[in-house]
Amino acid sequence: MKLTKLIVTLLAGTGAILAVTAMNRNSRYSTPTKDPSSDSGTAAKDRSSTMNEPKITIDSVEFFAWWWSDTQIAAGIDIKNSPQKDTYVQLERWQNLGDAEVPHPDRVDVVCSISNRGERSANLTIFATGDFKVASYGNLETGDKKNKALDEALESISWSRQKELGVQVVEGVGPGETRVVKFKEFNLRSVLDEYSAGRNGDLWPWKFRVRVEVKSSVGLEIARSEKILDLIPGD
Repeated sequence: MKLTKLIVTLLAGTGAILAVTAMNRNSRYSTPTKDPSSDSGTAAKDRSSTMNEPKITIDSVEFFAWWWSDTQIAAGIDIKNSPQKDTYVQLERWQNLGDAEVPHPDRVDVVCSISNRGERSANLTIFATGDFKVASYGNLETGDKKNKALDEALESISWSRQKELGVQVVEGVGPGETRVVKFKEFNLRSVLDEYSAGRNGDLWPWKFRVRVEVKSSVGLEIARSEKILDLIPGD
């Protein structure tokens, strides 16, 4: 306080007293006094939220469907009077070659494996959505996309045609426990039929992507994953 009075006395009459006063109050070199309670509550809440948040992982997202067994296929399949499909197969791709050798089911299941890596039980809500990469045959066979692999040719194509696959609530997933969650019988055929037989020019949905999101009991997103299925049309 004495130093402040001395500076004011020395600079009196020069107009600098205003500058000194301003510096004392608002100087960018000064460190403002901080109320220790001003953000301690927020920080505590953030730490508490992080500590209490379930440690959930999505270990896998896969496509499955019912299809004919090798024995059924070997015996011959009459498409107009076909037997019931009796084998649950994992799909690496969907491809219509005009026969039963490569699966091309009308409906597909999305099967997720979800694990609790934390130390307490968790109640979860799981959302699944799907979308597609739609492009024309001609666009993939001309210009800079010609002769490129399908993935590379479709790289610049945006995802579209979003579909809701469903929402599931899974309760009481214990520490170290893994649950399998199924989103059953998504009607893929209803989408493909819109592009079959030239109904949409030469457009085709070349890729089907499913995105899975897991939220905690308080609505926080705690895990996310996705899987893509190639859709190869017949000649």
